[in-house]
Amino acid sequence: MSRNEKPDPSLDISGKKQIISMRNRVIHGYDKINNEIIWGTIVRHLPNLKLEVGNLLKYLSKAWNRTQVCTKELID
Repeated sequence: MSRNEKPDPSLDISGKKQIISMRNRVIHGYDKINNEIIWGTIVRHLPNLKLEVGNLLKYLSKAWNRTQVCTKELID
């Protein structure tokens, strides 16, 4: 994917800042983690994140395949 090619805005990962914040709390504050909050986050947000990441991976796979076809055409 070129720098100028913008992915579909619907492929955005919602809650990016919250994901990073949660990661930082888990990594740096492991002695202060509330397991109920972690479990609640997993139950409420992980299914949607899984869908968003799956859609993004499909998009990137298609973009990669287009790049490979163009490269092959240049070589042949």
